[in-house]
Amino acid sequence: MNKTEQQLNKTVVIIAFMTMAVLMVGGAVVVLLVNPQAIATTVGLVVTVLGLSSTFAFQLYRDGRNREVLDSQSATIDTIQQQTNGNTSAMLSEIARLSTLLAQAPASTASAPKPTQEETS
Repeated sequence: MNKTEQQLNKTVVIIAFMTMAVLMVGGAVVVLLVNPQAIATTVGLVVTVLGLSSTFAFQLYRDGRNREVLDSQSATIDTIQQQTNGNTSAMLSEIARLSTLLAQAPASTASAPKPTQEETS
């Protein structure tokens, strides 16, 4: 899902929420005109439905933001993997191989430089 589709989805949610709010407030006004005794129940219903729908809209928005962050992190990880191209694991195996060779090599004192007269005193 690209940014245009995500923006479109957010716009659709906002338009749907606003439409529902206008219809519910209009319905509350009609109930007030037709049956004033039922306005308390109607207002309670309107507040409850608008509260639930705004919570749902916020959850959708937050889910979209989390998806954007995860997509960005996945892209960064993919870029790093492409840039290293397996070099790190090859380098680590080469270091292990050389360490093994070094550990297996006999300690040779013939190739070590002999200390000079100044170093011994």
